[in-house]
Amino acid sequence: MQTDYHQKMTKHVANVIERLKKKSKNKNLKEIDANQLIEEIKKEKGSLGSLIIKESKNQPNLKKEPDSQFVSVFDIMLKAYQIAASQKCSYVGTEHLVYAYFATLKKVKIGLERKKTLSQADLSENKDLPPLPDFFRDINSFLGNLLPGSVEKRNSKENLGYLKNFCVDLTKEITSETYTFIGREKQLERVSNILGRKNKNNPVLIGPPGVGKTAIVEGLALAINQKKAPFFLTGKKIYSLDLGLLVAGTNFRGEFESRLKDVVSIVKKNKDIILFIDEIHNLVGAGNAIGGMDAANLLKPALSRGEIQVIGATTITEYRKHIEKDAALERRFQPVIVDEPTEKETLKILTGIRTHYEKFHNLKITDEALASSIELAKRFVSDRFLPDSAIDLIDETAARIRGKSSKSALYEKLFAKEKELETISQEKENAILLESYENALKLRNREKELQVQLDFLKKKLIAEQEKKLISISTSDIRHTIANATGVPEELIQVSPRNIPARVIESLKKELFGQDEVIKQIHATLLRSFSGISSTNRPLGSFLFIGPSGVGKTLTAKILSRTISPLGKENLIQINMSELSERHSISRLIGSPAGYVGYEEGSLLAEKIKANPYSLILFDELEKADPAIINLLLQILEEGKITDAKGNTMNFRNSIIVMTSNIGTNRLNEVSRIGFEAGFKKAQKEKRQAFKEIQEQLEEIFPAELLGRIDNKIFFNNLDDKQLKLIALAELKKLANRLAERKIKFNFNQTVVNFIVKKSISSNEGARLIRTNIQQLVEPLLAQEIVKNETLEKINLTFEKNQLKISTN
Repeated sequence: MQTDYHQKMTKHVANVIERLKKKSKNKNLKEIDANQLIEEIKKEKGSLGSLIIKESKNQPNLKKEPDSQFVSVFDIMLKAYQIAASQKCSYVGTEHLVYAYFATLKKVKIGLERKKTLSQADLSENKDLPPLPDFFRDINSFLGNLLPGSVEKRNSKENLGYLKNFCVDLTKEITSETYTFIGREKQLERVSNILGRKNKNNPVLIGPPGVGKTAIVEGLALAINQKKAPFFLTGKKIYSLDLGLLVAGTNFRGEFESRLKDVVSIVKKNKDIILFIDEIHNLVGAGNAIGGMDAANLLKPALSRGEIQVIGATTITEYRKHIEKDAALERRFQPVIVDEPTEKETLKILTGIRTHYEKFHNLKITDEALASSIELAKRFVSDRFLPDSAIDLIDETAARIRGKSSKSALYEKLFAKEKELETISQEKENAILLESYENALKLRNREKELQVQLDFLKKKLIAEQEKKLISISTSDIRHTIANATGVPEELIQVSPRNIPARVIESLKKELFGQDEVIKQIHATLLRSFSGISSTNRPLGSFLFIGPSGVGKTLTAKILSRTISPLGKENLIQINMSELSERHSISRLIGSPAGYVGYEEGSLLAEKIKANPYSLILFDELEKADPAIINLLLQILEEGKITDAKGNTMNFRNSIIVMTSNIGTNRLNEVSRIGFEAGFKKAQKEKRQAFKEIQEQLEEIFPAELLGRIDNKIFFNNLDDKQLKLIALAELKKLANRLAERKIKFNFNQTVVNFIVKKSISSNEGARLIRTNIQQLVEPLLAQEIVKNETLEKINLTFEKNQLKISTN
């Protein structure tokens, strides 16, 4: 099995080593000296090392170099690997061995000094060995830059060449032609002010992913370029450090630390450099997997002494988890909170960057498309944040539209040329590895020809597309959302303002005997969806009061289904009897740091984040601990709470429903009076009962809670007529289920009357109807279906005090 060292050798070097091994074995040599290595390189035809030795004026005279016998092959190999690494080559070639030989002896200096691209004839010139970087720069020039990796001469004044291996100069990359910075002026100003401080001048941007933390740093780089930054930032450069590149390839202990120390050393010497580290929480632990210190501990001394300046960016969760725990690291940074922009601010951002996307995709983006992308991203891409979610919608829609319009013969031709270019490039790389440079030069020339042809075809394709300029509309954005989420496009077209009407329609179909309830719910939702109510509160908050089985939970389910953009039932049901202890609040907002369950987070937070258009049902509110009641106060007033990890749970697109059994006995009593007394007396008794229940509520719940609930809704007891409607609806649902199995189910009014008669109970309400259907009707049907596999029709009647089935 070959080691990593062998895998990094060219074929020529592997041949040389193999012959030396055989020679050592045949002659029983304990060690091979440098003379034998050079002899074998000279014999390796086609290798660059052999070519350098043969064409050099001062060819090594092995007899006159007695010192060479004391230099082992191992020493030269080690030096060759160092030289290859310093020149950023991905392999060790014979040319590296030759240079290592002379560098080790420190006596003979030969080499190639080239000012222009060398031809085969140029190799006959006699030159002295130049310094190492120039030596390999000339080889690269001779090969037409075909060797893997490029040789970059370091700037002796600033020594930034090494830094550029792991960083991107944002002040150089970000220009007014390629970048537009809109909004976030307050955060940008604060970052600038922190950078101008004498102590603790390292800002860290904290906020959800996609809200524009990196954009603020890029905006600062643009401001520096345009001379709009504060005077103390004039001439500064912002380098974005890639921790992944810094760690990559560090196989041995100490390599990572060495790289990072070199970076820090360069930044120390260049006071105008500000390091930007995105996902700065990765500093904690970066590099220590290979047995050394992590990046955070290596940076602490330089940060504490103010020798370097760093801008960081991370999320609130990662900041608390990784950085806040390390007090020594945390105190070096000044947090800058970056919240999600409002829809108005997002529209301003999208309008500002629109031209860049129009130019890239070669189409027009309408104002309506921008506005709808924000609205639809907010409704349907609930797990992402503005402006990122809206920008992605615009970008993906533009790509889809452009992809449709680009399907032409010219596009097919362009694709074929690109594929050919890819094949030629791969062949060229293979030729380089085999040191077949003549073939590589031919392939490079073909590569250049293909590139010219590709550029011509691209220009022609762009010109063709410009002739038929297309635009993105609201319907295009809706189509993209439908593809991404799987929501039918007809549901996406429904405006939020139509939701109250949909709620009324659904409630009237499924909720019986509760007309006043439907009226009150509609009035509350109408205020919310028309924009009259405060946008900082939930869409609606209700306290449902009434006996069991009158439709409280059913109403909650219908509401959750109709407010959901996906048309699905998004009901989060929380039984308050399970939250009667003070510590049980952790089930809603998560456990505090250091306690069991902290890492698991909050169950409610995860559900709200996944489905912000949910209905949260707090069942049996009177059983909740006062700490839970205080939490509800915050939800009802501000529409948000903060969990144990510092994440904000937003309830502004949710409906809060609380249920209570307070006054149930009094309502049951009123119901019995209603059967016996006249209508006027029954109504009077009902009003008196509601008043008494209101007084009980004020005794049990804080006044501030009752004052923040939009509507306290009393559910009526169900009479015989309403129970018959419910029984009929449940039997029709059963018929629909059987119809899916291609069995027709018929029943008459006698069956309905029988079910209602068996279900009349002041304690169970409509719930008993479903139970009786399951226990009395469904077993009979199931028995008949099992007996007859070809059954197509079932008739159910009630005769002689029993249910009867026929299949005629």
